[in-house]
Amino acid sequence: MDIRPELVLRTLASAGKRSIPSIELAERLGLSYPIPPQQAFSLREILEDLEAQGLVLRLPGGKWRATSDRRRIKKWLEQREKALEDEEGFQGFQGEGFMPEGPEPFPVEPTQKGWVSMGSRGSAVVFLDDGRQAYLSGSAIGEALHGDRVEVALFHGPTGLEAFVLSSIERGIKRVGGTLVHRGGLWRIEPHDPRLPPFFVVEGTPPLEARHGLEVLGQITHWPTASDPIPRARVLRVLGPRGSVAVEIDKLLAREGIESEFPPEAIAEALALPSAPDPAEIARRVDLREFCFVTIDPKDARDHDAVWATRTPKGYRVIVAIADVSHYVPPGSAIDREAFARGCTIYLPDRAIPMLPYELTSNLASLLPEEDRLVLAVDAELSRSGRLLSYTFVEGVIRSRARLSYDDVASVLWGKGIPSPELSSFRTLLETLYELSSRIRNRRIARGALVLNIPEAKVLLDEHGETQNFIELKGDSRIRKAYEMVEDLMLLANEIVARHFFQEGIPTIRRIHHDPHPRKLTHFLEVAQAFGFAKEVDPQSAASPKILQGILRRAAGTALEGPLAYLLLRSMQQAIYAVEESGHFALAAPHYLHFTSPIRRYPDLVVHRTLRGWLRDPSGFATSISELTLQAANSSRTERRAVGIEREALALHQASFMHNHVGEEFDGEVTGFSELGVEVTLNSPFVTVLIPFNRLGDGGPYELDPLRIAVVEQEKNKRLPLGARVRVQIESVSIESRQTLASLIEAEWLSQKRFRSLSR
Repeated sequence: MDIRPELVLRTLASAGKRSIPSIELAERLGLSYPIPPQQAFSLREILEDLEAQGLVLRLPGGKWRATSDRRRIKKWLEQREKALEDEEGFQGFQGEGFMPEGPEPFPVEPTQKGWVSMGSRGSAVVFLDDGRQAYLSGSAIGEALHGDRVEVALFHGPTGLEAFVLSSIERGIKRVGGTLVHRGGLWRIEPHDPRLPPFFVVEGTPPLEARHGLEVLGQITHWPTASDPIPRARVLRVLGPRGSVAVEIDKLLAREGIESEFPPEAIAEALALPSAPDPAEIARRVDLREFCFVTIDPKDARDHDAVWATRTPKGYRVIVAIADVSHYVPPGSAIDREAFARGCTIYLPDRAIPMLPYELTSNLASLLPEEDRLVLAVDAELSRSGRLLSYTFVEGVIRSRARLSYDDVASVLWGKGIPSPELSSFRTLLETLYELSSRIRNRRIARGALVLNIPEAKVLLDEHGETQNFIELKGDSRIRKAYEMVEDLMLLANEIVARHFFQEGIPTIRRIHHDPHPRKLTHFLEVAQAFGFAKEVDPQSAASPKILQGILRRAAGTALEGPLAYLLLRSMQQAIYAVEESGHFALAAPHYLHFTSPIRRYPDLVVHRTLRGWLRDPSGFATSISELTLQAANSSRTERRAVGIEREALALHQASFMHNHVGEEFDGEVTGFSELGVEVTLNSPFVTVLIPFNRLGDGGPYELDPLRIAVVEQEKNKRLPLGARVRVQIESVSIESRQTLASLIEAEWLSQKRFRSLSR
């Protein structure tokens, strides 16, 4: 069992002024008796460390008690929580109050099912089918592994809602990647990942090309149990030497239970689909083929949405048409079961792992130019200011006129290059779309929706799939406006469907976004105030998107615009899928859901089914709340998994790219700080590197400003703040740790007086 210091402290603090004998403390922590020597040693080390920090007291008779300084204890626990919040899936200790009083943990409700997610530093949570999360201590995990579907008992413990695994229903990971090692006469696969067992004994004979020290992919044949605790696996194939991007991504996908290949039954269903829509189905639908629809997507995207708009005497008419994936993917089919398991498409720098089979996404579910395609569409009338006047939903058929990219739109509307005559023929349509989208955006911003201009990195690959460079996604303002135009129209369709379902009392999967985390929001305000962007803001009323938007607007155009936007994003809770209606904070929208991407998000597919069912039988349509709840919870989990994979894969490619630039110098800006050092985002390539504190120069010692907005050189009392321009030299790169280290070459350090002037 992994004994966690915060659990030890919370357990002692929950006892109030009563001291607890070491044996009782061990029992409360779930340790077996007699306590194994290694666990006893770990517990003693933790207690002595907490004692040294002044958080607990050692009393005669082997007893321990938390100190009476609750403020200090709370601050320490918050710092621990902050460190854990970076772990995958962990969103803080969940409980009504701080350090609940009471006796031993007790069950609070019937058993539930969910999925286990372990963080890289030991934290673990279970995502319950009802959408909640429960903390898992080391002893409570039992025989479960990362990714397993489990049945758990729930209780209120020191951290709030906690769970105890009763059994593993289904193993989430079928394959494992790691180093092949020959030791003690046995072959073993060592994953080098704390979320997995330290090794798997190899069953059978490894392939002929397998050698000691190479990375391999194994098929797990036995998971550890109480009666047979040794995990075993069969070597499927040799991946190659440790440390290459391809090998590390293969291991990453194996760890998360991701398989690119679709099951044979899903492929069979996809191959059995017709090559074109059924003429009888086309005849049954509303014919929208007279309208000049176009698709607008990135160059490498599959076309699944199309738009058309025109000016009217009252303002505008717009139709947002989405490929009717639900027509081809009935509930319970093999394709549907696999789509549910995947949850969403995963986008890697060099490829995508789709939610649906290629045979469907490349043809019937793609709105190809000059091809008849089935759609579900939102047909809306809006005023000249962009206010919604009326709308209808349509089961239709369209024929897209062209597939446009964001570059094409920028070329036609803002002169990014010279548009071809064919592109120029869509000028009136694109001007109308942009005009309307601008009005929609203005109304959304006026009601308080946040606009977070956070720079994102994009990988540029050559024809062989090798990384050429990293650039800022949407770095060109014209490309950004093209993105925003399409985004505004998609958000409009999503909100219309969400509001309609609310008004009609139709349950479905909604996209909800709760208010920001109070402590993190307070920190954001303190930072914004320190730089002079929030001097008049009252912290008590700051949890309003409109007020936060004002702060970002004042920072716009400064070197701090990006860092502040990112800091605000970090203060937000993650948006999730749920059945209940609770609004979307960042969009300032009382009703919101995802409707526009059923080809790549399972919730959108469910929403399409709901809308189709209601359109065909408004009075008799019914759906299962429990089924929707399960689908929402699983979608939240798989989305979080996909985001983690995409982030880690991008970091792998960045590290691999920078490995070829060790010793070179680059210009950049300070964009963040951590306990490890200063984070600098380079201008080109658009990559973030870390300067350890001992690589900041010959001075020192260095420490972080209390607000973490600058690093302070104590001897000369000078500061290097957020947004500072610097020049760095690349020192080393570790592909396995996904990290690039640099040293500081040039920087403008600020005196205390000049630093304070930043906030005036």
